[in-house]
Amino acid sequence: LAVSLRTALAAHIDTQNIRVDGNIPTHQLSVNTLHNAICIVRELVINAIRHGKAEGIDITCALNKARLSIEVQDNGVGVDPENRPGPDNGHYGLLGIEERVHRLGGMVHIESAIGAGTRVRIENLDSDI
Repeated sequence: LAVSLRTALAAHIDTQNIRVDGNIPTHQLSVNTLHNAICIVRELVINAIRHGKAEGIDITCALNKARLSIEVQDNGVGVDPENRPGPDNGHYGLLGIEERVHRLGGMVHIESAIGAGTRVRIENLDSDI
C-alpha cells in the first residue's frame, strides 16, 4: 500500500516532505478498498498542501483483522473542525472523504486547531468491500 500511495502522490513529494509508513501488501485489500484508500489519502494530502500550507505530512496505514486504518497528520495552519469550510463554501473534499469512508464501513475523526496542524484518522475500513 505504501508504494501505491507514493506513486499516487508523486507529483507532491518533490515539493513536500511526505512520509508514508505502512507495508501492507495490496493483495490483502480488495481493488475497491485500495482505490478508495488512495483517493482518500490523495485528497487529504492535497488539502493539507493547498489549504493547510503544510510542509510536512505523515501517512500511516495499518491492517488489523481485515480492517484498514489510515492516519494523515500535517504541520499546516490547522482549521477549526466545528467551522471548517464545506459544501456551502464550495469545498467538497472532506464530504467526499466521509462518504467514501462510510461506504466502506469506517469512521472519520478530524483533530485540528488553528496554528496546530491537522490529524485525520480513518478507522475500520473493510478491506474486502
